[in-house]
Amino acid sequence: MQFSSIFFLSLSLSLVGAFEWPEKNQQCEDDAGPPFLDDEPGKKYHDGQQVSPVLLSDGKCAKPIKDACKNSKHGDAKTAYLEGPIACENQGWYCRIVNQDGWPAKGLTGDKNFGHCNSTDGYEDGYDQDGHCHGSATDNTYYWWIRDHFHRQYNGRLRCCCGWEASDAGDSGNNLITAGRVGNRCDYRREVTGIGDDTTDNCRDANEEHGLNFEGGCDQVYKDDQIGKPVDLPEYDDTCWEIDFFGLSEGNDEEDDEENDSADDSEDDEEDDEENDSEDDEEDDEENDSEDDEEDDSEDDEEDDEDDDGEICYDLPNKNKCKKNDACAFGKNKIKQCIPKKDKGCSDYTKENKCIKGGDCKWMDETCASKCDGIEDKNECKDEKKTGKNKKICKYKNVTNPCKKCQPKSCGEE
Repeated sequence: MQFSSIFFLSLSLSLVGAFEWPEKNQQCEDDAGPPFLDDEPGKKYHDGQQVSPVLLSDGKCAKPIKDACKNSKHGDAKTAYLEGPIACENQGWYCRIVNQDGWPAKGLTGDKNFGHCNSTDGYEDGYDQDGHCHGSATDNTYYWWIRDHFHRQYNGRLRCCCGWEASDAGDSGNNLITAGRVGNRCDYRREVTGIGDDTTDNCRDANEEHGLNFEGGCDQVYKDDQIGKPVDLPEYDDTCWEIDFFGLSEGNDEEDDEENDSADDSEDDEEDDEENDSEDDEEDDEENDSEDDEEDDSEDDEEDDEDDDGEICYDLPNKNKCKKNDACAFGKNKIKQCIPKKDKGCSDYTKENKCIKGGDCKWMDETCASKCDGIEDKNECKDEKKTGKNKKICKYKNVTNPCKKCQPKSCGEE
């Protein structure tokens, strides 16, 4: 008996030393990033990225990641923290991504989905601007959720803990997200079992279409005890782990445009959109027109050229000259537009049943398009929901105007 115990102990340790992970493919159609089956041996999707695991004060890995850190095939703590497996005893997990100073939030800004239970805002119905929360009752979904949201560029500081389902253990339990102790809501990632029809070939989005999101709100019982306290207070550090600078960074080439759009989005989206946008740019233009009329009139020998094709518009040097040409119009650099929070690739679908299946797309004139397309009213845009679900899917934000500067009046016409 003693010999057999020693044998099995040494066998289990050797398995911890080197093992293949993930155990099966759970990547779905709408998951972001390259196809898992196209991964090259020895290369990781996060190679060369700034993402950094937060180790304990003694330099060791957090308890739920300890076995993964021993896996010699991972090679480093960063891979263990991002890929797992996590040791949550199949109690599931949940993660929160919040803004991190010095790290562009990119995709996170447009898809925040929960409020913390340590502020009065978190107890208000519908408040969801503290970050992005996601979890699962199954440990083996962790790799797939991390991979998906990393490539969605939900960039920020990541904190995860073991435990999804709320228990009756009170403060001695670790299942605090669905008990309404940490956040007021949290999305869910289901397991793709690979059994029967539940395969990756038939899975469009494991983050949706399951009805398992936590929507219970913050528990009012703990409100007075938690307001103003550290948000991690009710969690148990032994069951948690953290990652800094989470999310994909594609370098500086797109940083300016994307980050500035994200920052502008959060500032402009709430209440100052219409007043500061349309009024300032358009009304001031007309006042400047009359001031420059005297100067420009004498030099405008070519301004009324009969170039109905609008080609001359591209060469006009300023706004006033542009507006004096009947064939031209001067457009602002940015315009407000209703766009999807997540790009669901609606235009890629060529059949109606696949187009409308996920509830984010609509079928019109034999074409699949986002349900956000064509909505001009700000409030209507923000209220648009996934078909059959109480989940808002659109945002009203600044986008680059395709007809900016001096353009032919026909610009933008279908």
